[in-house]
Amino acid sequence: MGLFNRIFVTATATAWAAAWAGIMFLMWSPGRGVDFDHTRLRAIFDITVSGSDRILGTLIAALAVAAALALVALELRPRRRREPVAGRLEDAAAREQRYRELDRRLDELQRRVEQREAAAARAASSGGPAPAFDAPTRPGRWLFGRK
Repeated sequence: MGLFNRIFVTATATAWAAAWAGIMFLMWSPGRGVDFDHTRLRAIFDITVSGSDRILGTLIAALAVAAALALVALELRPRRRREPVAGRLEDAAAREQRYRELDRRLDELQRRVEQREAAAARAASSGGPAPAFDAPTRPGRWLFGRK
């Protein structure tokens, strides 16, 4: 699909540039027209403009052609290749494993907090001193396993 899109955009932009080049040709060749003749259809295109209008029309046409040629250049430049789908799937699997590990650690911390809150509530209701809690069981490790 990407190749089709590139070919389509390139062909459309080239046709756009050719049409504007034809308009510029007709502006700078007064009295010369383009005549399409068929059995039932006859169309004649001729543009007659003065000097300042001709220059302004040329500038506008040149900008339109430059935009089309810039689009063609962008479509034809080499693009970096995407990594294969298998590599992205492996990355997704590793990311999913990391999320599962973080969820497990978060559940463990939530359970510890609930236990401590329950112990503090029991101590407050019995009128005793608040319980002292230990440091984390694995010293030197932070919440997400980084030092």
